[in-house]
Amino acid sequence: MDTQYITSIAAKAPLTYYAYDESASYPEYIKAVSNDPNCALVHSMSYGWNEYYEDPSDMKAFNVAVQKLALRGVSVLASTGDDGVANQRARQDDSFCGFYPSFPASSPYVLAVGATRGPESHLPSEIVCSARTGGDITSGGGFSGQFKRPVWQNKAVSNFLSTSKDLPPAKDYGSTGRGKYFK
Repeated sequence: MDTQYITSIAAKAPLTYYAYDESASYPEYIKAVSNDPNCALVHSMSYGWNEYYEDPSDMKAFNVAVQKLALRGVSVLASTGDDGVANQRARQDDSFCGFYPSFPASSPYVLAVGATRGPESHLPSEIVCSARTGGDITSGGGFSGQFKRPVWQNKAVSNFLSTSKDLPPAKDYGSTGRGKYFK
């Protein structure tokens, strides 16, 4: 979907497409990017998986590689997912509903990007995509269980927690991790 979107708004922009089967790990992808001396300056990843099921050494290897790419001026964007904080396993079995952030969007070294709806849905402005706002999907969000919240998020998280309505009990999620999505 990223490819379709970017080519529709930037038809003449050079585009490189990396494709891997599901058995490939994130470090394999980021290593291929890192080994490309002429890699694109922006990488958009529209996939991810529940960070609780990721191998911690794979997440660490990915993070180190992304930091090295940043030193080269390369930005990595990652989708927050399509299933809210429950993540994609809840789609298959509602007993998996809970708070399961998506990696690599939970990485502190990528820009986590959530889905929005706007003019294409006959709305006057962009809003977060969610079932509550009439969307077909609910953009991912929540707090990482693997990566600590950076200091620069403290004000936004504090504001979010103090002003949001209908939050679940605080004991059900850890708000000390890196936050993904605060409106």
